[in-house]
Amino acid sequence: MQVIDCSHNLDASTLVFPGTPAIRTKGLKSIQQDGFREKQITFTTHCGTHMDAPAHVLQDGSYLDQLPPETFFGKGQVIDISAYAAQAVEAEYLERQTLDEDTEFILFHTGQSLYWGQDAYFNNYPWPGVSLADLIVQHSLKGVGIDAISIEPIESSDVPVHKTLLGAGLVIIENLTNLQRLIGKSFWLTCFPLKITGADGSPIRAAAVLE
Repeated sequence: MQVIDCSHNLDASTLVFPGTPAIRTKGLKSIQQDGFREKQITFTTHCGTHMDAPAHVLQDGSYLDQLPPETFFGKGQVIDISAYAAQAVEAEYLERQTLDEDTEFILFHTGQSLYWGQDAYFNNYPWPGVSLADLIVQHSLKGVGIDAISIEPIESSDVPVHKTLLGAGLVIIENLTNLQRLIGKSFWLTCFPLKITGADGSPIRAAAVLE
């Protein structure tokens, strides 16, 4: 069995969506003074590798803690859209791909994770367009992920792709990494969020378990 980590580290240098407060860490206890270590971490529900709940953009959408645990585990498949840049990838592209019958999570590989920690991470990435989102929700999926800062353009204000996917009851995972190692492979995705009451989102430790 091989397990591939698909998450970025959470620390004070972690990239966040523009306008979002940065992660703050503070050491509270030390072994030298207290006999144990303890740290205080302050972060938003949408930082690092994280999951969006339907409640993120929908007034009556479900929170993550309201979803059953099986929502966060299932068969994953990577769709490579890295040949595109700064544009929407529409339904015709997915129609040309072979989607496995047992796929429960579609993960879009843009290649953007190569720029993690750099300003370039926020620019020039491709994203699934509205027609592609409309096609996705016709399949029996649990969620959609991407190795970029957002599932749609960073400047989008009406977020139609979020609303389409989350409105269909799917979850969205953003800021994934190492998806290039999963192209063409069969794997199980585990992506459990923190069990926060009323969570519109949560950091996750996403990992792929290869068969």
